[in-house]
Amino acid sequence: MKLLDIYTRESETHIKLVGLVEQANHETVELFFEFPVAYKTFINVTADPFLPLLLIPAMYSGEDLEIQHDISTKLITSIEIIQDIFSSWYPESFRKVKVWGYKTIERTLSSGYSGQFFSLGVDSFYTLLKNRDKDLRYLVYMQGLELPLSRYTHNQEYGVVENIKNVCEHYELELITGQTNFRDHFQLDWPKFYHGAGLASVALALSGGIARMYIASSHSYDAHIPVGSSFMLDHYWSTEQTEIVHDGAEKGRGFKLAEVVAHDPYALNNLRVCTENDGGDYNCCHCRKCVMTMAALDIIGKLDDSRVFPDKSIKGKIQRIRPYSLSSYILVRDLQTLAGKYGRFDLVKEINKELIVGFHDLYGRKEMSYGLGRYIRELLFYLYTKLSRRLFSNEQ
Repeated sequence: MKLLDIYTRESETHIKLVGLVEQANHETVELFFEFPVAYKTFINVTADPFLPLLLIPAMYSGEDLEIQHDISTKLITSIEIIQDIFSSWYPESFRKVKVWGYKTIERTLSSGYSGQFFSLGVDSFYTLLKNRDKDLRYLVYMQGLELPLSRYTHNQEYGVVENIKNVCEHYELELITGQTNFRDHFQLDWPKFYHGAGLASVALALSGGIARMYIASSHSYDAHIPVGSSFMLDHYWSTEQTEIVHDGAEKGRGFKLAEVVAHDPYALNNLRVCTENDGGDYNCCHCRKCVMTMAALDIIGKLDDSRVFPDKSIKGKIQRIRPYSLSSYILVRDLQTLAGKYGRFDLVKEINKELIVGFHDLYGRKEMSYGLGRYIRELLFYLYTKLSRRLFSNEQ
């Protein structure tokens, strides 16, 4: 894979930062970041924004990466660590590759302002409320991150952008909107592999105006799990010009909502968490993220106060939280802890059932891939051993 050229393309209203990339099949594609022309001075016309975008797919396909352009000294120094992380997290999917052809350069800090990626979710609002009285000035919303850009075919983002504009007005912040197309060309698992690198690439594209970019955490520090955006990973995408900050990992999502977000009426009434709205601005009240958020609000007695969840009942819905991946399992476990803290033992019981199902789905599925017979034999051996040891212990 090669980064052949970097250039900008400008119209009366917008400016694009474009990277011309040659893929292994020798086809070329244009990867771009597009912003309003008012932010022209923010645009970083270097290879820095394209390195995160290309490194992850290159490692996934096992291709060396050629970049005949200047790269930040700090960023390129971190590439070895980033590759070590991915190849150890996902040894069956990623391998270390050679990055070559570049020249290193020390970037110069050009701004004192901070920004934050913002999507109206719980994590986004927590990071906003935590940092708005410090150095936060910009909220950044990009089409092409949450979903591939090609999915936006019926202006479903309009309501989201309008809501974020209102958030900026309410908290006296400035909104930067944009578009990027890299997810249409590199269709990697977004939350598992590409989340942090994709966000970092946008931050580095805006390095001329943003010195620190906050990425809101999805998990707390006790979640030592492989995931695309992590407190163990995100900061390695920083340059001398822009610091990437993984923010908010001191609390799990349920506790962010219970202890901070739900106490701000404006945030409570502008949450957007749905996974079934195809990038739109509503909450369906039925998908797993809606149900988890509604459950957390119900636990703390705030569900009736939030107008963005018109369905005020979670009865019979807990089974929809589906802790089917390691990431979702950790989030559901956080919800279980929240329910216990607030004395909602009725919900603790229901959540426990889903965690049992999720645990066996998560780990049993892997074991069963080696054969159903082997899985059953090992499960029976486990039960026999535990029972016999318990009986032996009791005899002592």
